[in-house]
This record gives sequence, structure tokens and C-alpha cells, in this order.
Amino acid sequence: MSFSAVTCHGCRVKELCTKRENSKGRILTLSPQPISEARSRRRTEQGTPAFQQRYALRAGIEDSVAQIGLDKWTSREPGEKLGGEAYHTHLRGD
Repeated sequence: MSFSAVTCHGCRVKELCTKRENSKGRILTLSPQPISEARSRRRTEQGTPAFQQRYALRAGIEDSVAQIGLDKWTSREPGEKLGGEAYHTHLRGD
């Protein structure tokens, strides 16, 4: 669903809306009700201590795997921190 900039300009609750360039309107994406409800349930679940405990384990594993990948594809020693210019070079893909 799209709203033109003219429509948005006169809106009483414009300040509550998402931010976008002033010369452009807003775009609202609506999901089918079953998908919206499933998304809401999942977000609620993500706030539980049980989920956060499982996610912390996963995040730790993902970090370890990422470090192994960095160690393999960079010229640094395993476990060496990547910082400064070396870090930014890695992000740029140089």
C-alpha cells in the first residue's frame, strides 16, 4: 500500500510514521493475517528467557564460526583481534 507525499504532508499523525525523504510518500506492507499472527507469536517467544538462552548459545557458535572464517581468509594469526584499518579493509572486501 502506498501513500503519496501529498497525502502524507496533510496527515495528522505524520510524526508517528516511519521516516522517509520529505518529497516521497510512505509505503506500507501488509501481510496476510496468518503470517502476521505467526510473526507476532514468534516475537513474543523471542522475549522469553528460554528463547534468549537458546539464542545466546547460537550466537556464541556463530561468532566462533565467523572467527574461523576470518582466520582462514585474512593474514592474521588465529585468535588475533581484527581492528583498525585491517577491520575496515575486511569490511570493504579489499
